Amino acid sequence: FLPLLPGMEASFKKSYASLGADRLVLLWLGVWWIANLVQAGFTELANDEAYYHMFAERLAWGYFDHPPVTALLVWLGEHLFGGELGVRFFFTLLQPLYLWVLWRLIRPVGAMRRDATLYCTITGAMLMLQLYGFIAVPDGPLLFSSALFLWAYRRFTEERRGAWFWMGCAMALMAYSKYHGAL
Repeated sequence: FLPLLPGMEASFKKSYASLGADRLVLLWLGVWWIANLVQAGFTELANDEAYYHMFAERLAWGYFDHPPVTALLVWLGEHLFGGELGVRFFFTLLQPLYLWVLWRLIRPVGAMRRDATLYCTITGAMLMLQLYGFIAVPDGPLLFSSALFLWAYRRFTEERRGAWFWMGCAMALMAYSKYHGAL
């Protein structure tokens, strides 16, 4: 690492100290997403990912052992970028999104920076979350749709208007992400 230029260190510390809890989590998720993009582009596809790549060549509503969301995301990514990054691109996007939804669900009222730091530390320490942040498997869309379901359920219990509709959409998305989601 290059040493910081004189005055930059103080400016960096001041900018970092001014971040609130939500912005700290967003900064963390942004850094995490960039790391996942790099991993997605430079890591060879695993056997399962090649299997889903084959599904994406002929889109259907379902396959023998997997519902269609994974194949659809792979198909969309391949049409945008191609290669390993194309296969995995949308999976790298889903993870920061569902981690943000979860943060907003568990965020204490009047959250402090230490709350955000604890959340970022716990999510960063989970190896499986890191792995599901860039590989193209049905678990990524399932985690995303599960977070959406929890958000919609919370709105439903608060008797918010139209929450039942979003809960139904999240449930359908869970089932189309991985068959276990229907349970």
